[in-house]
Amino acid sequence: MGRRGAGLVLAAVLAACPSVAEETGSSLSDRLLVVAKLQEAGNHRDAIEILEQIRETDAQNPTVLYGLALSLYAVGEDREAALIGETLIGESSGQPAPADIYVVVGSAYGRLRLWTKSEETFRRGLAAWPDNQALRIQHAISLEGLGRLDEATVELEGCLKQSPYEASLWRAFGDCLAAAGSPGKAFAAYVRSLTLETDEGRAKDVATSLWGLLFRANQGKADDASEKAEARGMALLGALRNDAHWAHQSDASYFAYALDTSLRLVSALNGQQARDLFWGPFVLDYFDEVRAAGHMEAMAYDIRRATGDPDVARWRAAHEQKVAAFRNWSERWSVNRKHLVTDGEPPR
Repeated sequence: MGRRGAGLVLAAVLAACPSVAEETGSSLSDRLLVVAKLQEAGNHRDAIEILEQIRETDAQNPTVLYGLALSLYAVGEDREAALIGETLIGESSGQPAPADIYVVVGSAYGRLRLWTKSEETFRRGLAAWPDNQALRIQHAISLEGLGRLDEATVELEGCLKQSPYEASLWRAFGDCLAAAGSPGKAFAAYVRSLTLETDEGRAKDVATSLWGLLFRANQGKADDASEKAEARGMALLGALRNDAHWAHQSDASYFAYALDTSLRLVSALNGQQARDLFWGPFVLDYFDEVRAAGHMEAMAYDIRRATGDPDVARWRAAHEQKVAAFRNWSERWSVNRKHLVTDGEPPR
């Protein structure tokens, strides 16, 4: 949950529950609104202090417990956040606890590396809120923590079908694929994340993971032919960095070559058999159309901008129009859903 998310969520709860003021007095309602503003500003320590004061005289107030769980999680007090959140979930009657509480509790368990509890929490949350995207994403992360990578991959594919333009989802998908031994697919997922990411700090982290995939040893599962082929192809591509042709060239120019080559490899291994499922319309079509539009080189340099590589900066400065053309094209690209086949249904 984002830095501002807790305050916005608590404010929404207060707005939806006018009975707070009627049941507990306008003074408490005013104090809770102050808490919501503090949370929205990211000042969770002060919010916790006020909420703990209220809790001394109103220990079971669900809105107070809700706010405490959110802020405790925001400041990294994961055990206490999980404990309070579990209390709120357990005391809910008549209607389920808010979906965000399941997210907080499950995520707190995840940060504590209590993956079984994390997965159980998200599963309970999804039983109550089956369409909640945040729960589905975090459930996939908990499955990854348990080593149930195939299940996590399926869950994330489902999330991406619903929200195919979310950079964080593509990054999580790349992480999962990399852990599962699919380096080529992970590479493609990280690239797609970087085409959508607007935060330079997060972009730098993903770019680092992307570069590392080119040089990872022992990639791929021994019992999966496609993944073994991916691993061999990526390993050969990484080895080229030191051959006579590339050894004295910049990382930036090598990456531009490696990007296109790796994406062609993934397309060759996965494109035809998955054309109407996920990899074709949601992933490979984008890259095929980038290439057809002549933007592959600009994409390669643009997605590495956060690395601080001076060669990348120079290229982008010298080719501003190419970068702008790629970005304009990428922002307008969308999944061609009318050609999709889902759950056995014909294309619409």
